Formats: sequence, C-alpha cells, structure tokens
Amino acid sequence: MGRTRKLQPLEAFRDSLDDADALVTFAKCFENQRSRSMRTELRMRVGEALKVPARDRYAMDCIENGQLFVVFRDRSRLGKERFKDLRPLLRQSIVAGSAALETFLADKVMERVGGALKANELPKRLRNVSLTVGHWSDIERDYTRRTWGVRAVVEEAVREEASTAPNKVGSLLSMVGVSEWSRKLDSTRGLSRGTTEAELEALTERRNRIAHSADRVGQGRANLEIEETEEFLSQIRAIAEAVDTVVNTHAY
Repeated sequence: MGRTRKLQPLEAFRDSLDDADALVTFAKCFENQRSRSMRTELRMRVGEALKVPARDRYAMDCIENGQLFVVFRDRSRLGKERFKDLRPLLRQSIVAGSAALETFLADKVMERVGGALKANELPKRLRNVSLTVGHWSDIERDYTRRTWGVRAVVEEAVREEASTAPNKVGSLLSMVGVSEWSRKLDSTRGLSRGTTEAELEALTERRNRIAHSADRVGQGRANLEIEETEEFLSQIRAIAEAVDTVVNTHAY
C-alpha cells in the first residue's frame, strides 16, 4: 500500500474544523421545539414500536425538532431536561475551532520557512529565534545538514508561538516575511481595516474564558447561542483562507 498523501495546511485545517462544525450540528439536533411532554397515547404507540414493556412506558419522554425525534426510555435517568442547556457543546466547538486555526497558522508558516531560511537577509522575527547550547549540540550530533537541524528549532518556536491572538498571528507571519498582515487579511477578505484583528481578539478572549474559567461571567455562565457559535466558526474559516492566500502571495 502506498504512503498516504500529506495534507496541505489548508486541507488539514478544514478537516480539523469539521470537528467544530459537528459539535454545532449535535447541538442543533438536541434543540427541543416540542412545548408539551410526551402524550400518553404517543408513549404507548412508540413504546409498542420499540418493544418497551407496557409497565415502563410511563417513564418515556422525547425531544422533537425539524430534524429528529428523540425518545428517552427513562426520563428519570436521562431525559430532555439534560439537553435544555446546549452551551457545553457550543463552548467546545469554539475551543476546537480555535485549535484548528492555531495549528493551521503553524503549519502554514512551516510550509514557507524553508524559503525564509535561505533568504539573503533573514526576517527579523526569524532571526530572533533562540538557539540554545542544547540545540547546537543536538544539531552537531544528529544532523548532517545543519539547516534541517535549525528548521527543527524554528518549528519548536513556531508551535509554541501559535495562537489566535492578533499579536501572535502577526509575529508568526512575519517569520516568513509577511508584513502588514492585518491590512492584507482585511483586503483579501474585502473588509474594513481592523476587522480581522478585532475578530481575532474577540475569539481569543472567548476561547480563553471557556478554557480557563469555564466561560463564567460574574456569578454565572455567559450566554452562547448556536448562531453566535456559527459566526465564530465562519470567521475562523474565512481568516484561515485569507492567511493561506496572503502567505502564498507575500511570503518567501
């Protein structure tokens, strides 16, 4: 069997972002548009179809929406009450989407870092990557081509730096020679100046609040709707595609 083709950074990103999209889909599936409990007649008919013993049918309940009809066999153990709050799924969707973007940024920079390392004058951010005595020792011992050893050190720094925070995005892209990243991303996306940076700030703030304080605001949890989560994911997708275009056009 032949070796599986390595995915390009944008392809791998889309594959990862599908996890975030799936979580939103799951949340939609568990939206309950039914205002009343399961009627006795419906319990009996559905229970009979599912071969639930007659004595156990009183415990049945359901969720209903335009996509699914979900039956709970024993609402005291697991019922529709558990699915009133869909925010846990939506929060993790934002976390997954942010992780997909962070990984893509690192992958895209590493795709172009070889050209930057061969440049007559290294980009300032790349030049400032620290090379420790330990790194030097590893390169001398393990690499016949020192450039590959240096590349490994750069990748370590890039992966550590990867983030959705605007200052980190700018720092990463400048390693491969992309200047004025924010303006170029806004232009590529057809948006007013500063929009992409503001979106990244909002995304990073929400992701960090979810990851570090369980999305708490004051004494409770912050509200989060499906539409808001979908907007975050839409922005993440658009930013990644714009980064791909800008790096392909302006990087080494």
